[in-house]
Amino acid sequence: MVGMNTAERIYVASTSDGEPGARLTEGLARRIEDDIASLGLAPGASLGSLRELSERYRVGRSVVREAVGLLERRGLGRLRPGPCGGFILARPRPETIGAALADYFVSGGITPRQIQDAREALALVSPGIANDPVSPLLVHCIQEVESRLRSGWAPGSGDVVQLASSAETRATSIARRLAEEIQRTRPAGTRLGSEWDLCERFGVSRLTLRQAIRLLQDSGLVECRRGRGNGLVIRDRRASGSIRLMLAYLIAEHIDPIAAGTTLLQLNAYVPALAVSRASVEQRQQLATSLSRLEGCKSFDRCDLLGLVHLVSRLAESPVIDLFSRCLAAYEARFRASLAERLPAATQAQYFRLVRRLLDRMPPGDPSAIAWARQESAECMIQMSLQRPI
Repeated sequence: MVGMNTAERIYVASTSDGEPGARLTEGLARRIEDDIASLGLAPGASLGSLRELSERYRVGRSVVREAVGLLERRGLGRLRPGPCGGFILARPRPETIGAALADYFVSGGITPRQIQDAREALALVSPGIANDPVSPLLVHCIQEVESRLRSGWAPGSGDVVQLASSAETRATSIARRLAEEIQRTRPAGTRLGSEWDLCERFGVSRLTLRQAIRLLQDSGLVECRRGRGNGLVIRDRRASGSIRLMLAYLIAEHIDPIAAGTTLLQLNAYVPALAVSRASVEQRQQLATSLSRLEGCKSFDRCDLLGLVHLVSRLAESPVIDLFSRCLAAYEARFRASLAERLPAATQAQYFRLVRRLLDRMPPGDPSAIAWARQESAECMIQMSLQRPI
């Protein structure tokens, strides 16, 4: 993260799962998303043809085609051929994105307790937030997860669900077939073959195959490894593909960045209490140590605070809240006009006191204090969401 400003460091920390830096295609897709957000473009608007986009962003047409394919996967538009065509913007549907997120959570082994955590968090999101697009998405996600668990649903190709909403191309067809094969039959680390192997298997050019691979990479399903004996390899299940879908949804909804931060705090109302109650003795010590480093400072780097917040989130073991929180933090960092690099300790004193109080007053393995802890946590986090100190 050398050379990045604070906002970019927060964005990368919230969205990446140990992946390499953005490729040219991903970088262009992000630039186009930024323009959609900054210009306030509505569904139905045309960004122009491949040639026009190539000239505007000063990249080759093959890169533009791949970047547009990523945006189609995320539901942000569709490439329409013809003299009146071009890349036509669309609005991702919350039920479609919710289904894709549900696929991720169910395939990761989500538990009824974790679903309940999400339901309880949703109940604390203020209905006063104007044009809140997060709550409907969370509702669809929870309902879809519960429906799949009741039906005994097995993981399929939900992470590529957005492909089904775009025009069928050879590349999207190959990506969907490989995604179904990966999620149903292949373990992480399995080598799918070299580019040459896959071109022969599907009878396509390297250009078409690479477009399909970009879609699978955007879904977080594969990685390309260089060198003899490597090629396209199935990766461990990670959140990055789902995060990109949700970010595209927030961009299309033009949610206010500060409102995103407010929702983030409200979704995390119970998280500090859950984290302390579920942490082991060693994890509590780790949390206490991380907290002490910040308590003793007059000011600190905003990213150091984010490290503490991420630790609390991991200890809470609530994957739905964690993923939504990462998306909201990334969105605010990416689109808020400015973020102070350093924060006075006084602005976070309320949060630090809460975590310290929970550590001191909740003995390890004692469930009797959880009701008190949840109330303390909710009161503090809701108050912070009104004051917006983070």
